[in-house]
Amino acid sequence: MEFSDQYIESFIQPRNELLLEMEDYAREHHVPIMQLAAIDVLNQLLRLQKPSSILEVGTAIGYSAIRMAMTLPTCQFVTIERDEERARI
Repeated sequence: MEFSDQYIESFIQPRNELLLEMEDYAREHHVPIMQLAAIDVLNQLLRLQKPSSILEVGTAIGYSAIRMAMTLPTCQFVTIERDEERARI
């Protein structure tokens, strides 16, 4: 791991048990989810912008939507996933 990667990763926020479980599941089943640093940056932007609603296209297992909802609990989320199995999970 390069120094710049270590520096960026030092800012990654701790995650709860559910999120860690989802990360493990995604890794094991090759489900694409946002990288930890990227979701933290996105959530910081959401804190600044404070949108009232968000449309997520390509929900997969809902990891990003859950992370965003934890950041903006009063925001309305609509998610779209075409893979029925992933949507079910």
